[in-house]
Amino acid sequence: NGGKPELKADFVEPGNGKNAAYKWVVGKDGNIRVQGSYTKFANSADPEANGTCMRIFLNGVEKKWLGGVTQGNFSDERTVTFDEHYEVKKNDEITFAIDPDGNDAWDGGRLEVEITEEESEDEEEKEKESEDERPEEESESEEVTDNKETEN
Repeated sequence: NGGKPELKADFVEPGNGKNAAYKWVVGKDGNIRVQGSYTKFANSADPEANGTCMRIFLNGVEKKWLGGVTQGNFSDERTVTFDEHYEVKKNDEITFAIDPDGNDAWDGGRLEVEITEEESEDEEEKEKESEDERPEEESESEEVTDNKETEN
């Protein structure tokens, strides 16, 4: 690929000193949960390889840095996970950037992300209030009678 960043569904690699980045544009105002993992593939075949780090940005502002175990030279896969919650507006941008950490040696990995909508605190309160206002369901009660036989 000529050292350019490479982005696929199951493979990501920064290149030429540039981040490989995925961008997601928010469809509507609300609260979201962003969770997933970044796996850095083994890089010990190249002694110059120094690993990568990953960042999550909201509208260009860094919200989360992930690295440490994905940095350095190692012979096995290394995975970091994330579970973030953000209040967002329509057209906000969430960017997932994989940084080559100074060089382009063996920087391949895999990014897995799931973004879900969350209820806001206001919606949760309204739902709780409406549950409190609902009339209690009448329960069927069984009539208990004393079936003793009496002698006349």
